[in-house]
Amino acid sequence: MSPTASPAFVNRALWGFSLVFVAMGIAPLDRKTWLAENLLVVLLIGLLWYKRRRPELSRGAWWAMMLFLIIHQAGTHYSYPEVPYNLWLINIFNLNLDGLMGWQRNQFDHFAHLSYGLLMILPLWEITKKMGLTPGYISFIAWNLIISSSAVYELLEWIGGAYLGNNQTGLVGSQNDFWDAQKDVALAGLGAGLTLLTMKYMKWDRST
Repeated sequence: MSPTASPAFVNRALWGFSLVFVAMGIAPLDRKTWLAENLLVVLLIGLLWYKRRRPELSRGAWWAMMLFLIIHQAGTHYSYPEVPYNLWLINIFNLNLDGLMGWQRNQFDHFAHLSYGLLMILPLWEITKKMGLTPGYISFIAWNLIISSSAVYELLEWIGGAYLGNNQTGLVGSQNDFWDAQKDVALAGLGAGLTLLTMKYMKWDRST
């Protein structure tokens, strides 16, 4: 496991993300959607600022958490169904990923949910480890936290879309896919499982 992050490292990470947050908050595609999608982010960052002088997570967990939050900021700025990831890939790598894969819908929301599992399992695993559980239970509980938090987020999206008005398709982001919520939760679980397997193979923490 990478060493515990120092207060200086945490400060740099939080200031760096704060700059990204402000930049992505300038003229988003839909201000209501941006506000709704960032409510939990503001609460999380506020908690992290409060605890910054006594960091408990490793540098690796911090990098993973900040990377996911930056991915999420792209989704909140453009709204998830409108993130022009395919245009970026075409301009930078001359790669038409949507055409190559035969995708008819914007896949950025699926990518973000997969990233949530891949990346956020690290801080959740380290937090769970402090409970003094056996190795199997640590991974099992951390994985279930990813699944349950993803499911709760889907419920919040549904509630937000219902109460913010009929035009909040950017918040719900289902793009007329009946099984979108289930796919999102499954992708988060898949991502978390892949990271847990990688951690086991790399012996992320030899004490477990």
